[in-house]
Amino acid sequence: MCRHWRRFSIFFLASLVLCCVFHFGSLGQVAQSATPQRQFIASIPSQEAYSQGVQQGVERYQAGKFTEAIALWQQVLPQIRDAKDRAAIHSNLALAYRQIGQLGEAIAHWEQAIQIYQHQDDEGARIQLPKLLTEQAQAYKELGQNLRAIKISQEAVKLAKQNSDLQTQVATLGALGNAYWAVGDYEQSLLAHQESLTIARQLKAPDYIAASLTNLGNLYLSRAQRYRYQVNTARVEDDRQEIARLTQLAKQEMAAARSAFEESLRETQVIGGITHVKTLLNLNRLLEQLPPPDWAAIARNREQALALLETLPDSRDKAYVLINLAQSFRRQASAASTAQGRSSTETLVLLKQALNVARNIGDGRAESFALGSLGQIYQLADQTSAALELTQKAQ
Repeated sequence: MCRHWRRFSIFFLASLVLCCVFHFGSLGQVAQSATPQRQFIASIPSQEAYSQGVQQGVERYQAGKFTEAIALWQQVLPQIRDAKDRAAIHSNLALAYRQIGQLGEAIAHWEQAIQIYQHQDDEGARIQLPKLLTEQAQAYKELGQNLRAIKISQEAVKLAKQNSDLQTQVATLGALGNAYWAVGDYEQSLLAHQESLTIARQLKAPDYIAASLTNLGNLYLSRAQRYRYQVNTARVEDDRQEIARLTQLAKQEMAAARSAFEESLRETQVIGGITHVKTLLNLNRLLEQLPPPDWAAIARNREQALALLETLPDSRDKAYVLINLAQSFRRQASAASTAQGRSSTETLVLLKQALNVARNIGDGRAESFALGSLGQIYQLADQTSAALELTQKAQ
């Protein structure tokens, strides 16, 4: 049974691909984070009585109907006796729960799968375990539990190296670097991401290379922001030598970030899809911080991203990207009041699209963010009643 079953399972290698992290307290910005994704789904029929339900779940997942996939897999799970087959379904459920923003449920199912593999002593279990640990670490990081994410990622890196599994090493190192980045340990983050990029180049795989480059770009951009903050402190003390030194360091980090993002963009042109869209938005985040911002290039990238989004099915990533694009229009409107009217219209249209996507896939977290962002737009327009109603719905 086991050899048939995993043909129906969805295995990701660090499924958070070029993922946008949003800070919605200030209407958000794109940030990290990239780890390569490899999804293996096949439709070879199995003789097991419940195989049809499993395959239907896979099809629902691929169509973005995550709650339906969850229901189907939950229904067949009690029928499965083989340990590894149960681990495969727990992993699938975890991925689906992550897609609808239920990270606690996702973590719990990954824990079930991890415990099963930890009690198996064979090559297949040893290969899968660091992948599942990386997935779980990513979910903890999304919840803001970064120290736990670091600990789990360290274990995943260790296991991947023991297996001499280069693809998994790229993912585990990327996840570890992102967790270090989240706690401000830029030196450890840099080491992890540089090692990840070195291995990705050895593999000559565009998705792995692009992911590692995006991680590095986000790290360099964060270091530039830190140097700029330190410049402001030096100005208070009127330390001109320190101001000059920190300003130069910030410029160097911005140049390094731009180089990384632009190279990542070239790699993702081969991949296309949501991966390319996210890379465009990460580059735009940098372009917005240039003195002065390159709004013309930002607009071109934004239009390209919007055109690509129209061809993509609904997903959690799509909802968040639409929110981010709306916020980009609003930030440009704040910088150039002449564009206020068009930008306000574009912002509302995109946020309503994001809201529809979130509702279609049953992602309560994305729906909350979209409603909260809409509420802020109405608040800025002095439409207090509408803003209050939307904010209450978001809560």
